[in-house]
Amino acid sequence: MKGAVIMPLIHYFIVLPNIDAASDVFSRITAVNRFDKRILKNIKFYEILFELPATVEEVIGDEYEYELSKFKNRGLVHDITTIWATDFLEKLILIKGEILACIFVCSGVPESYINKLTTQTNNPIITEDHVTGNILTIGQADLKNQIYAKWSRILNTSLKKKEVQRYKGKGNTLVDSLSRQISERYLMLLVSVVKNQINKRGKSNDKMLPSMLAAVGLNQEQFMKYIVELDPALHSAMLEIIKRNFDKIDNKFLDFNICIPSVNKDEIMFNFSLTQKDFLNNHSIRNKIEKFSKKISNNEEYVEPAGQEIDFIRVVNEERRKELEFLGILNIFFGFSRGNPYLITENIPTKEIAILIKEMKRANDYLSEDSVVFNRNIVRISEILTDSLHVESLKTITKSAKHIKFISDLPIDWIHINNVPLRNLVSMSRIPITPFNGLIHHCVVQNLYAIKKKGLSILLLNTLDKNNLVDAPLYNCAKGIHRFIEDFFSKHDLANAYQYFEAGNKLDFIDVLNQRDRNILIYFGHGSFDSKTEMGYLHIGKQDAISSLELAGMLTNVPEIVILGACETQVNWGTSVDVANSFINAGAVSVIGTYFEVDGAYTQLFILQILYNLHQACTSLGEVYWSDIIYACIKQRYLVDTFEFMTMKNRNIIDEYRSYCKQNGWEDIDINFHENVLKFLESKGSEFAITYRKRLSGNKNVYRSLLYVSLGSPEMIVFE
Repeated sequence: MKGAVIMPLIHYFIVLPNIDAASDVFSRITAVNRFDKRILKNIKFYEILFELPATVEEVIGDEYEYELSKFKNRGLVHDITTIWATDFLEKLILIKGEILACIFVCSGVPESYINKLTTQTNNPIITEDHVTGNILTIGQADLKNQIYAKWSRILNTSLKKKEVQRYKGKGNTLVDSLSRQISERYLMLLVSVVKNQINKRGKSNDKMLPSMLAAVGLNQEQFMKYIVELDPALHSAMLEIIKRNFDKIDNKFLDFNICIPSVNKDEIMFNFSLTQKDFLNNHSIRNKIEKFSKKISNNEEYVEPAGQEIDFIRVVNEERRKELEFLGILNIFFGFSRGNPYLITENIPTKEIAILIKEMKRANDYLSEDSVVFNRNIVRISEILTDSLHVESLKTITKSAKHIKFISDLPIDWIHINNVPLRNLVSMSRIPITPFNGLIHHCVVQNLYAIKKKGLSILLLNTLDKNNLVDAPLYNCAKGIHRFIEDFFSKHDLANAYQYFEAGNKLDFIDVLNQRDRNILIYFGHGSFDSKTEMGYLHIGKQDAISSLELAGMLTNVPEIVILGACETQVNWGTSVDVANSFINAGAVSVIGTYFEVDGAYTQLFILQILYNLHQACTSLGEVYWSDIIYACIKQRYLVDTFEFMTMKNRNIIDEYRSYCKQNGWEDIDINFHENVLKFLESKGSEFAITYRKRLSGNKNVYRSLLYVSLGSPEMIVFE
């Protein structure tokens, strides 16, 4: 841009009505147990927002590079602030101080607040149904023209309306869609190298351009011509060349977002019965609804019945339609706004998955030395999930992904490729779809959370009773974590604000949590999930406990990172009101949760591994991403699980395996992991290889690391 001045962002505000999270959660969620109903009602707000420009410069049209804007890995993102009605008057000054802004007001916000807005700003105010004065409504045909007209009067200039259009891709299969999206982003990566505008997570170096171009068959002269002219025909031609050479792209340069929707009839029935008990007392109606729920749970055709039950069925149908519409619109958040590929799969029936998970919970053999049921059921769950995602698409993703964020209620962590967990092949995390999950918060997380390496603020909460015979060993595990943090962080000036606290009741627990802002919370104690009430709990001290709902209603200071060393903090059969989701919903960026019961000593080792990796990151040069720290821990613990049966005989076995891999040019864990382990063990002696082969074929290896799950957006946290 010739002599262009960097113009400020346009600030978008979304004003939401108040809620009482602790008492009104069930009346707010939908019959299919997915979203707060207000989110579904306000889908159009988000849709129109991302069709509007991100910066004042785009509005003025000062030689804006429009062609690149459609596909770029955005350095400029929509600046969005969500304001709850309780904070409205306090944050009104933010709205008043903006040059250009746009304020979306959801239904339920008091009329007096809307009137107050009109006296404080000349920027456009948009509501769902307000029809008086200068206030715009979401459904009016000329809405965008009216928004531009108001901005025009503010800037006192004639505006060019260069709207940012979201890219609507074509492609019949996941693999086609992936190859197209990755090719587009790879082209933009090449442009970034030339313009020295590569995003913060990449490496900018003009010397690497020739090899990157050659790898995908692009002519450098033609490419430079495209950079200058931005010719759409050249753009299309180069994309076709890249797609033809797609398999040669060997550069982990993208974050992926994959949405996997699901529904379970038991979940629907439980949820609906909470508010419609009298209706469901009619046995005949209940039977018909059961049949309908079973049909939609398994994606089967069903003719809508006549009679009294159709009220329920219409509600479920409509909400399911809105839910899928919303999941599709997430492409606007993830795909367009961040410049990352976003895919949504077909709906996955979850009845069999739920049965398998509950069988695993009953068998409780994942803590034993013989995990046959656990391993067998994980294999079957992986098959169900892989059938919907397709192995080839997963292999395509792992080649190009820096990090994959799955938006799903399902245990995606358990997908296996060639008998190796996907999460050991690529960095990944998951955001549940169910309500109480902070999904919208993570949709609009646009900027990195930067944490200073020598300015960490850490809180370790020990809620175990040291005088209890059962708790005493676990209490000592928490003290071991405490000593590690003191030795590796406090004494090296990495944690300038470290606090260890033993909470004996929930009031002390909440009080210390809310005292000050912190970067990291580590909870070590008991947790549980009551499947009858669908509620998660943390157990504090001798007899006290705090439910997920109480926790969500009482948290005010939530750290960016939460590590939960407790049982059953993330339930993996579709429910929402568990402890991990409460922290995500309250604003935590990354949460480490647990499936099922977990072993206290193993949990201590898992947390210590994360802290050790964090210590290594904080004492190294350059920036390090939290997602990479978690990924390294997950891989390390998987190696420990794999070689556990040999460590009594050889404590250095893992180091020896890594050296063997290095000699052969292998990754420690790749798609051929088990074959590589067998080759290594054969080099050590046939006895070890025979034992390992038997354990594999009999599903007897104990992979306890699979009980720990990374939730939220860890790829958005950087230590620098």
